[in-house]
Amino acid sequence: MTDRPRLRDFGDEPAPALRDLLRAIALDAPLTPGAIDLLAKATARTADAGILRLLPALRGKRCTEELSETIRTDMEIRYRRTAARYMLFQHVARQISRVLQDERITPLFLKGFPLATTFYASPACRPMSDLDIAVAPADYPAAEALLLKLGFVPRGEEAQGRAIPGVNIHAMAFHQPDLRVSVDLHHHVFAASLWNGADHGLWAAAHPFEALGAGAALTLAPEHHVLHACVHGYGRSIHQLSVRWMLDADLILKRQGRDFRWALLEAEAERHRCGPLVAAALGYLADHLASPVPTATLARLAALPMAGFDRAYFRQSARLSHSSNRSLRLRLAWNACQRQAGKAFHTPLPFITLLARRWGAGSPNAFARAIIRRWREPTFLRERRARGIRQERP
Repeated sequence: MTDRPRLRDFGDEPAPALRDLLRAIALDAPLTPGAIDLLAKATARTADAGILRLLPALRGKRCTEELSETIRTDMEIRYRRTAARYMLFQHVARQISRVLQDERITPLFLKGFPLATTFYASPACRPMSDLDIAVAPADYPAAEALLLKLGFVPRGEEAQGRAIPGVNIHAMAFHQPDLRVSVDLHHHVFAASLWNGADHGLWAAAHPFEALGAGAALTLAPEHHVLHACVHGYGRSIHQLSVRWMLDADLILKRQGRDFRWALLEAEAERHRCGPLVAAALGYLADHLASPVPTATLARLAALPMAGFDRAYFRQSARLSHSSNRSLRLRLAWNACQRQAGKAFHTPLPFITLLARRWGAGSPNAFARAIIRRWREPTFLRERRARGIRQERP
């Protein structure tokens, strides 16, 4: 398997100290000096803020006996904060679920909240920043209106009216200022898959989310949670260091064991044209966290078809966290449009047509204004990158 795709072929691989920290959490392996130093820097707020979000998962591990009192205290504080935050998320999730179901809209819960509820020994081990809820595309306008009635308001770029769910974004971000809770309302599950019918397989295999009580709330099948973790998390997040997905996927794989339906994951990876990327992500987990991934599965995933523009899209999306120069953003837009269309473009015309639709530009003048508006780096990228630089500066 020397020619197997590697995580670094698409995004970022953790540095040795961070890798050792992940092993300590996933395997209760001894903490290396590098991992301990990384935790000390995180506690002193001189490392990436994403490291701090790993602290609750360390609680109860034998290796924490080696840590300083300062780190252990911070770990305990964050564990308790996460527990309290989870209870708030649970209350809001039940409220939103009830309101949606009263209107015969089925919510599909994604990412942190269902993972913390279903797979972690305690929800307090799995921090989350928001609730991720998908609805069927036909139900999206009604679901958005219901969120607004509950006091949620659009955030960031969405508040400026530039976001078109299902066309140029997969989810809209909303915030409830009184409760200080954020919700991502998903029109599509994957940011990378915005074509019609992309999520049919995910909805068809979804499981009842029984933790919210009686009702029709759903969450992804375990196999699709792993797929979502890999595709969503493989690149370094422009918000914070993106490694939580590794612990999520590893935990699901180990909890499910022989009940994990690999054929289901493979079929969905083929549908979303990301087999080699998923092979790279799962291969890293198998190599470094002893995740139970069959070698034959990695080989089949690596052999799935993946067009050149699909590979370029995923690589450039990951690079956006490091650089957002105009050339990169233009190439990413070119490949995103090809990926959305499902075919390579041989002339600029289909690219311009689809890009105008993604930008909501209905006339040549509107398209020209959109180009001028987007020529500079988007404000949210500048702000997030600046925060990341400040967090990582020694």
